[in-house]
This record gives sequence, structure tokens and C-alpha cells, in this order.
Amino acid sequence: MKPEKKRILITVKAYPNPSKKYGETVCCAGVDLNNSQLVRLYPIPFRDLDNDKKFKKYSIIEVDCFLPSDDKRPESFRVNADTINVVDLLDTEKGTWAKQSPSDQKAREACYAQLSFFDKKKDAIEGIPFNFYYKFKCAGVSNCPGHKLSIIDWEIGQSYRDWRAKYPAEQVLLEKIKQRWLDISNTARKDVYFYVGNMKRFRKTFIILGVFYPSVDKETSK
Repeated sequence: MKPEKKRILITVKAYPNPSKKYGETVCCAGVDLNNSQLVRLYPIPFRDLDNDKKFKKYSIIEVDCFLPSDDKRPESFRVNADTINVVDLLDTEKGTWAKQSPSDQKAREACYAQLSFFDKKKDAIEGIPFNFYYKFKCAGVSNCPGHKLSIIDWEIGQSYRDWRAKYPAEQVLLEKIKQRWLDISNTARKDVYFYVGNMKRFRKTFIILGVFYPSVDKETSK
């Protein structure tokens, strides 16, 4: 299948996750700048990329993409990671949780144990021992039963790792993360949008890949 070179604004980078099929990968998503359509890019071996290919959120990249044979979701694309070219970086203004089971960590370790001989040597990335969620109701829908969606954004996982030294008491750390992500989603001050994706096997199961939260324009919101 002939690849198609796409120019994509990256808006989502999920926390790295090990896979028995692909090794350690990151699910990314963004906007195809040629047609303004949302696209899902998977799998991307982010920590194995050369430094000049390690794009940040809100980078614009060019990359060869092709339709996967095992994923019929129209927004899904496989990528040739060797063709990633970071061409620009946009300048931007700088829930709840549940404990993960020990079996989740064992599954992660099993995936790292069987990485291919040809994979770059790297330490297993730390599994975050909590799952984080947003609980919300749809605005303007009086009979909305409410939603609880898992957050898999790289940013929330990295915050857990980075803030532990500052907040060694686990409950304090979790409260700080909660405060931060509730502030991000404060619709009184932010124009909040969730980037969501569904599961390949369970099309009606959605997860939050990232949050877009520009400040509310006080003049236009009057």
C-alpha cells in the first residue's frame, strides 16, 4: 500500500504503554492540516525515536501514513516513524482517581520482558498506579445520566511522577493533581474541549486523550 504524506498538528500524546505486539508505544492524535480532519496515529515508538523526531504537543509534523489492515476506524492511521519530520511548534499559553490492580503492572512487565532483539534498549517506563477520570454531565441536556471517562494524557501521568518529590504524601499528591485538572476544566474561565477516542475492540467505549482549554475571551463571551 502506497503511503500518503500528511502534515499534522499534534494535539494529543497519551502516556506510553507496553504492547506485546508493538513493544512500548504512544497513541497520538491531531488535525490533518490538508483537510482539517482529526486523525489517530498508532503505534508510535516515541522513546525510541531519534531526538530530532521527538515532537511535542502542538508540534506540526510531516509523516508518511497508511491505512491499517486491522483497524477500520476511518480516522486511524499507521505511520512510518522513520519519516517523521518536525516542521514547526505552535506557541501556546503556558477528576477523580482509582487504584490500579497489581495484575496491570505484571502485564506491563511481561511486555517489556519480551521486547524484540532489535528494539532499542531502555528502562521500562513506570506504570502509574492510579487511573484518573473526569466525571461530567453534558451541558444543556437535562436528562444526561452523567459520564465517567478515563484520562490517558501523557501530561497527567508525568505530573504524578514529577510532583511526588514535592508532595511525598500520596493523598496530598492526588489532591494536587485533582485540583490541577479541575482548574484546567473550569468552564467559567476556560473554553474546554476534550479530545476523545474510542477503543478498537469496543467502539462505544471512549477515553479522554487530552484537554484543550484556551482562556475564555471575555469580550466575545458577553
